[in-house]
Amino acid sequence: MVYYGLQYCLKQELYLRIFLYNGNVPKDNNRSEQAICPFTIGRKNRSNMHSANEALASTVIYSIVETANANNLKVYDYPEYFFTELPKHADDNRRNFIKDLLPYAEAGSFFM
Repeated sequence: MVYYGLQYCLKQELYLRIFLYNGNVPKDNNRSEQAICPFTIGRKNRSNMHSANEALASTVIYSIVETANANNLKVYDYPEYFFTELPKHADDNRRNFIKDLLPYAEAGSFFM
């Protein structure tokens, strides 16, 4: 059994060493796990929804709120900004405006 673990590590060596070359890459995924914990707990609530559209809407809203959390934004202000700006682009066939609504875009930098 140990042999397979070592073999796996050797195959993944490039990916395991990435945090040594780039100091911005964390050595663990605690932040990711903490971010998805409420989502997985809420999965039961979404499974009781009446339609797939309700579950999808809930997931989209949750994703936007967690994006605000991950970028240290005010959790109320960023979704309000996002959902205020989104209808202004209802007729756009291209979706390239979305990058301007992301929190790390210059337009969204006033939330920080």
